[in-house]
Amino acid sequence: MNVRQSCLLFFAMCASHGAVPAQVTKLQPFSITISTPAEVVKPGSEVRLDISLKNLLDKTILLPKNVGQEETDADYVIEVRDSTGRSATETQRGQMIRGKGTKRYFGSIRWVGAKPGETLKESVALNKDFDLNKPGKYVIQIQRYVPDDLGGGGVKSNVISVSVNPE
Repeated sequence: MNVRQSCLLFFAMCASHGAVPAQVTKLQPFSITISTPAEVVKPGSEVRLDISLKNLLDKTILLPKNVGQEETDADYVIEVRDSTGRSATETQRGQMIRGKGTKRYFGSIRWVGAKPGETLKESVALNKDFDLNKPGKYVIQIQRYVPDDLGGGGVKSNVISVSVNPE
């Protein structure tokens, strides 16, 4: 039996037993961890989201960064859902940043480097982009796209929650 026949036999045996050869898992170039200084806030209060992006590679990575006053939120896909699973209503500014409103955000980009193991820290005021005045619990997760030269795709953060309580 030659090598080709052996490989075909191996895959046929795997398929007949429901086994699939292991797939290689792509290493993420960075991780994202989010937190908030206050898990319970009053309606109308600032809801601050702290973002930590850690370089997991053994080389310096370059990430695009929107330039502008407090435009960190334009670098991430931010998902905020209420207790029923519905997306929180975006403010006019939030719609503009995400290209959904009548106005569009156009900004410049610069490249930010992170050395191996280095963590970049940023902060976003969620209530500027989302209407978080309605009492209840909100679940938050963010995602950042990975540049093609680092493998493409996206990296999601952990999930956290914030409660808006009138008391």
